[in-house]
Amino acid sequence: MRASALSVPAKIVEGGSRESLAHYSRLLNISLGSWKEISYSIHFAERMRLLSREGATHILAIEGELAGGLTRLIQSLKNLPD
Repeated sequence: MRASALSVPAKIVEGGSRESLAHYSRLLNISLGSWKEISYSIHFAERMRLLSREGATHILAIEGELAGGLTRLIQSLKNLPD
């Protein structure tokens, strides 16, 4: 989970330094995949009783907002010329 959590902002920063919109979009999609890994890990931790239901719900609400913002950014880039 730590690796995924570090990967998200690292890939966004790396993508922002690329000259090509296609490369930036690709790295944003990789970041979104890391978000999905984090979400899975939270659900897994809850099922294994390593995290309370309330804790998981709280974290997933925040995760959902952040993933939604990343998804909207990816969608907005699809409308731009490369």
